[in-house]
Amino acid sequence: MSAIENTISRAGFRLRFLGRTKATAIGGRGVTFKDAPAPVPQPERNLSLGPSAPLKTEILTAPGGALGDIEDALRRNVAVLSDGTFYIHSAVISDPQARSLTDRARRLGINLKEPEPVELSVIRELYGTAATKRIDNAEGIKARFVAMIEEAVAFRTSDIQVKLNEEQGSAEVRFQIDGFLSGVVEEFHHDELEALITTAFYYGDNGDATPNPSKNQKVTVNKRHKLPPGVFSLRLHFAKLASGRHLNIRVIYEKLAVSGQGLSALGLPREIERTLLYVQTLGKGLLTIGAPTEHGKSTTLTVWLGDLLDSRGGKLTVASVDDPPEGLDPRIIYFPVSDGGGDEVDSFTEALKASLRIAPHVVRVGECREGPPARMAFDAANTGKLVSTTIHCAGVLNIPSRYEELGVPTLLAYSAERHACWYSQRLVPKLCPGCRRLLSEAAKKDARLDVLRERFEGALGQAAGDLYARGPGCDNCLKRSAKIGIAGIKGRQLIGETLIPDQRICDLLRNRQHEDARRTWLVDTGGRSMALVGYPYLLRGDIGVQEWVSYVASAEDLKCDLALAAQTGPRP
Repeated sequence: MSAIENTISRAGFRLRFLGRTKATAIGGRGVTFKDAPAPVPQPERNLSLGPSAPLKTEILTAPGGALGDIEDALRRNVAVLSDGTFYIHSAVISDPQARSLTDRARRLGINLKEPEPVELSVIRELYGTAATKRIDNAEGIKARFVAMIEEAVAFRTSDIQVKLNEEQGSAEVRFQIDGFLSGVVEEFHHDELEALITTAFYYGDNGDATPNPSKNQKVTVNKRHKLPPGVFSLRLHFAKLASGRHLNIRVIYEKLAVSGQGLSALGLPREIERTLLYVQTLGKGLLTIGAPTEHGKSTTLTVWLGDLLDSRGGKLTVASVDDPPEGLDPRIIYFPVSDGGGDEVDSFTEALKASLRIAPHVVRVGECREGPPARMAFDAANTGKLVSTTIHCAGVLNIPSRYEELGVPTLLAYSAERHACWYSQRLVPKLCPGCRRLLSEAAKKDARLDVLRERFEGALGQAAGDLYARGPGCDNCLKRSAKIGIAGIKGRQLIGETLIPDQRICDLLRNRQHEDARRTWLVDTGGRSMALVGYPYLLRGDIGVQEWVSYVASAEDLKCDLALAAQTGPRP
């Protein structure tokens, strides 16, 4: 039995998780994971905090307290105790709204002491300690929550999905692996729900001071002693639903799930790899990697930057602004995005401005989610910097319009001079070779597959007879856990498309002449779309028809791209 299991056994916590006994150590100030670095000792302060620490005074600014009817934006920066202690986040110690609580308390007959500046984490721990005291079996729920995270990391889970149905008084936990949801791996019932929400909320280091079911809230976990080995950060998103709440826990790993080094480790087709190598030789412009969520945009960008640094012997200054960074490279200078009160746009912009002041050769903008980062990425590219970023979009021809939607001026979004390269990719689930089925046979028993068979026959003719569909599952794809494994799926295949845009294509896209732009790309410049790049994998049975239409293209779009490719050379 390991040291952790011995510790938890003595504490009396034995957890039944995924069909076997699992033990986890629970400390007074949080969980200490095996092999994780010990927490850095903190200076002594006159607060006794932590889930098991006594809190003898009430928090008057908590919901329901004497001063509890304040905005959440203010509550996250202040904590007033019933003994008159008044804590204010040091960054807003002079804020008139925060200090006005003194007058408000005086009118209620409460005399407050002089405001004491503290870190945000101190304020969150105060609220968390008070909330945890009101929950029965708080430590047991916390142990189950931590065990759930450990198990998810063991399966390289990207997201933990927790659906809270408050009307039914239950919560179901599923793991998202390779883009698919697992079966239910853990359940919480009735009185456990409040404990689960409170535990998850206050497990984070940064975020709002108290849970608010009527709002969408975000909490992050960055402290090393709270994280399993190999995990850099956890991002918890609480979303309000019509029938309850949904909790998504995004797991950010320290190392990328890539074997080998350099661009070649990604297994990209030769022409795509050579295009991305060419972009590394440029001194300015904007490289944009576009894809939906969960398709490895950040991984590809990090690998590309690492390959660039390798090619220059590390003699480049590369600045990165991301929230949080994914795939840490010690040669890259990371600028943190501060969690300073919910104004994420301003904090991201400030971090990006700071990164430009160190005169970097290359700038990485982790992701253009909002207008300010997108506009600043364009501005940086216009000052002679090579800028790289990611964006959510469907394909390379959608990239400029996506920038336009984010508020980049149309003239800039469709200016070929600003763009170095457009790249888009998909991580497509691969069929398990042990149980995949011929589409022609599987369609006889499944009406949906029969519809796909008909469409692919109309697009490809006789070639459709050799296509495959996902199988029912076997020891090859479900050998680790039938509950967590995905039946018929074994890994994912990366496919992509690149385009170095010229002004002709940009003008066609700007004028909404998408079909003409696609023809120019595939016929006149000899480009290859994701459908053309992925077609050989479809024919070999590596990718099934269900996964093809879900992740790559429709049968009809594939037919159109094949027809355009035939005008420039032999069929792929």
